[in-house]
Amino acid sequence: MFRVIAVFGVSTLLAVLVFTETAEAQPGFMPGFISGIVRDINDQPIAGVTVIGENSQWQRRVDGKTN
Repeated sequence: MFRVIAVFGVSTLLAVLVFTETAEAQPGFMPGFISGIVRDINDQPIAGVTVIGENSQWQRRVDGKTN
């Protein structure tokens, strides 16, 4: 029984350390960009299309028009 508890405790500790390291590596907000081409069904580029990007976790919404 002690061995099971010890293995569970060590596993939990390792998991916490791994996820803590990952969380520290992520900044609070990191701006970036999205690029690409909006195309129609015939694979032709479409100008003037409104593209919307949403992040439900941070409640942010960004929109823009293609050129």
